Amino acid sequence: MHILVDPLITPTGTHHIGKVLDAASAHLLKSAGGVLLPYDPEVGQRRNGVCSIAMRAYDATHKSNPMAPSVLPGPIVFVGEGCKVYWALKLKAPRGDQYEGRISMLASTTQSGPGMVRIQPLDADSIDLANVRGAGNHWWATGSFYVRPMQTGFASFDYYVVSPEVIEPVWAAVTLTRE
Repeated sequence: MHILVDPLITPTGTHHIGKVLDAASAHLLKSAGGVLLPYDPEVGQRRNGVCSIAMRAYDATHKSNPMAPSVLPGPIVFVGEGCKVYWALKLKAPRGDQYEGRISMLASTTQSGPGMVRIQPLDADSIDLANVRGAGNHWWATGSFYVRPMQTGFASFDYYVVSPEVIEPVWAAVTLTRE
């Protein structure tokens, strides 16, 4: 199963965020420009009723600093025993024809506190921003990694950005699936 994480208008109608799709429908919407992530509704719901998707919107104060590496806070999700985390980050379009730099998703250092599980992503990918593409005013970076927390609970992730230009996120989405 997949879930739509960005609204999409097609000749067949409007498709809203959170629409759950089977493989055939997901393929059609992805080919029409839809942004989808793998989705397993049982991952979060089987223990505590929390669903296996989280989103976070950003305002104008959340942007990277071109003079130094930057941390952008990401979504908070409920993680259980071994699962795979998929993420998408919607960015405002670059000033030129492409971005420069890299972006990675790491365990949060800015969003911690009582009740939060500290984890370290395994095999997290670092995305070359030159490969990020989009349409119109928005571009999307996507990635995935495995986590194996020592206990179940809420975990937070941050986006670590190194770029000589300002990166302005619009929203972030995270889904979880079983390993």
